[in-house]
Amino acid sequence: MRSHDSVSYYDHHAFQLGKAYRPDAADVLRPFLQALSPHSRVIDLGCGVGNDLRLFGEAGHEAHGLDASKGMVAEAQKASLPVQCKNFLLWSPKAHEWDGVWANRSFQHCGPEELQRVVACAFRGLSAGGVLGMILPEGSGAFEDREGDIEGPSRWIHPYSENQICSMIEQTGFKVIQLGRRKSGEWSELLVIAKRIDPISD
Repeated sequence: MRSHDSVSYYDHHAFQLGKAYRPDAADVLRPFLQALSPHSRVIDLGCGVGNDLRLFGEAGHEAHGLDASKGMVAEAQKASLPVQCKNFLLWSPKAHEWDGVWANRSFQHCGPEELQRVVACAFRGLSAGGVLGMILPEGSGAFEDREGDIEGPSRWIHPYSENQICSMIEQTGFKVIQLGRRKSGEWSELLVIAKRIDPISD
């Protein structure tokens, strides 16, 4: 991941994204919420301005967020949301400390090796039966994106195929329990929900 590109992009757009309203936000999150046990402890990797953190709290879960963009974290902190400024590529959870790991369009900035490492960390960090959920663009081939802002910083996007992402997740020890697709603008996105199904043994 060209993390400096993505971080600069989100720092540049933080204020605008903090004001943006996504009417479909609750619908996007619903399948993951339905897979969680009540009162779960959830970490949102690449939480941005914290929109999903609010929804987790409203659903009765204890949620915390990580984001590498100081601008995005500052916007989230204005709403008193529990966010830490940290790149999730450097995340190293304690064993079994989370019931849910969520990534809404943040894993799209990871190349395959980086994403495999993060998925392995998620597996270690989740309790038995814990849930990993993600939304990411479907496709192949990485590309640079400015989303219409020609003068602003870019972000690096890595789409994934269904087979590629499911294989990566299941090789780590998860079982994919739900797979969906949706259109988001000009992109097709994958929703993947997986569960840690093995007994705690590490």
